[in-house]
Amino acid sequence: LIGRGLSPSVEAIVALRPDLVIVWASDKRGDLRSQLEKAGIATLAFNVQDTTDAYRVVRVMGATLG
Repeated sequence: LIGRGLSPSVEAIVALRPDLVIVWASDKRGDLRSQLEKAGIATLAFNVQDTTDAYRVVRVMGATLG
């Protein structure tokens, strides 16, 4: 379990030792991205406002993940 819904546990994520964590760019609950990067975990942040953004996210994730 890595947390509850929109409140992920940074400690639980770090314990899983992921290569990459995808986060929301507009994380208002705290600076999850910063905490993960300080722990040496790469992050990819997205801000999705509309369908165009959603298509862009799919393209970027595809390119990033191969």
